[in-house]
Amino acid sequence: NLIPEEEFLRRNKGPVAVKVQVPNMQDKSEWKLSGQVLNFTVPLTDQVSVIKVKIHEATGMPAGKQKLQFEGIFIKDSNSLAYYNMNNGAVIHLALKERGGRKK
Repeated sequence: NLIPEEEFLRRNKGPVAVKVQVPNMQDKSEWKLSGQVLNFTVPLTDQVSVIKVKIHEATGMPAGKQKLQFEGIFIKDSNSLAYYNMNNGAVIHLALKERGGRKK
């Protein structure tokens, strides 16, 4: 039950601190994925793709391989954090996008 993005932005000012729960994937040694939690502070108007860039910088995992989930829904690169009504402390779950891009 999301409220409209514009209304969310009216009610919530300033950047939000979000947490990204990284999976533990030791078999992908080229990426730093050890179950850690990444903390980012970003403007609510930033797109999800900005978070993916930050995850890439922190872990080496390419944005195209990332699948992000917030409160049970997969979030789209082109939508803003406000679109998903993210507040301080929001937890985003990172997963590996399977090849072929098929929906599971």
